[in-house]
Amino acid sequence: MDLSRRQLPPLHLNPLKVLKPYRLNDEKAGELIPPLKGHAIVCGLGRVGHLVAEALSEHDVPFIVIDLDPYIVAHWRKLGFHAIHGSSSSETVLEAARVRHARLMVVCIGDPIAAWVTAQHAIRMKPDLDIVARVNWRGEGERFQQLGVQEVVWPQMEAGLEMLRHSLHRYRTDPEEVDQLVVDLRQHLSFGLNCEAEGAGLLEESAPGSLPNPEFIPDTAELANDD
Repeated sequence: MDLSRRQLPPLHLNPLKVLKPYRLNDEKAGELIPPLKGHAIVCGLGRVGHLVAEALSEHDVPFIVIDLDPYIVAHWRKLGFHAIHGSSSSETVLEAARVRHARLMVVCIGDPIAAWVTAQHAIRMKPDLDIVARVNWRGEGERFQQLGVQEVVWPQMEAGLEMLRHSLHRYRTDPEEVDQLVVDLRQHLSFGLNCEAEGAGLLEESAPGSLPNPEFIPDTAELANDD
C-alpha cells in the first residue's frame, strides 16, 4: 500500500458524523470488519499506535485498529482501514476485532488500567497471542510479563540509554565500551530482575503498588495526553 498517495489521519480531527461505540450484534458495524486471520490488532491510536499502524500498512500487514476517539476512527475508516470505535478493554470489542484469529496485538494505551485489562482479556481469549505492550514504569512491565505478555517496552528506559550513549560518544568514549555499558545497563534494568533500588535508580521511575489498583496508578489523563 503506497502511503505517499494516502494521508494518514492526524491525531485530532472533527468529522461531521460521530460514531457510536461497537456493540454486540451490531450488524452494520460488523460488516466493516472482514473475517481476517493472522492479522495484527493495534490498541490505541495515539502517537505510538499511529506509527505502528503506519508501518504495518507500509508492509502490507493486515491489521485492525481500536480507539476511543470517534473522530479518529471515522477518518481511518474513510481511508479504507479497518477501525473499531470502543475500548480494547471490552471483551465485546476484542471479539469484534477477531482477537481469537489474530497473530499479534500491540497495546499502546495511555491508561495503564485499560492496558492491563486489555492484555488480561486477550490472553484469556487466545493464550498464544503475541502481545507487545508499552509500559510507564518497571513494576508495571514486570507484572505484564508475569501475566504472559511476550514483549514489554519501557520508553523511559530506552530513551535514557540512548541519551547516555550519545553523551559518551560526544566525549569520544570508546564505542565498544559504550555499547557494552548500554547492554549491561539494559540487562541490569531488565524486567524480572530484583535489582536494589539504589543500583537501578539511574533510570527507574518510582511507581509503587500493584495493578490494577487505581490508588497507585499515575494520573491517567496526563498519561493519555502523552500517547
